[in-house]
Amino acid sequence: MNDILVENIKGAYLNNESFQATLSNKTTSTLFYYIGIECYINEEWREVVNDITNPKSKSSKISKINSNETKAICFTIDSVLNDFTPNFEKYRLKINYGIGVGKIDKFLFSESFKITK
Repeated sequence: MNDILVENIKGAYLNNESFQATLSNKTTSTLFYYIGIECYINEEWREVVNDITNPKSKSSKISKINSNETKAICFTIDSVLNDFTPNFEKYRLKINYGIGVGKIDKFLFSESFKITK
């Protein structure tokens, strides 16, 4: 079983739509995390946004999720992705997480999804 789960992702979104999903901590301890976005291009996944809470920066705002807690993931697609949509076929979330702010050493990928105009 995974330590952390991302669920309720639709198969496709419109560029001006709100993205909504859930993030659940399945462990008995608090986890620290940030969420990025990758696109599939030239047969590989590449990061396009390091952190959805601060998409124009290369730094990340670390959040925490308590044991057995579920949090909503919500953002407006066009405000986070800016110039990147809908130029690529597939996107996915990358959840970077760990047991401490200085110990974010694991990651989980969501199911892929499309973004269209």
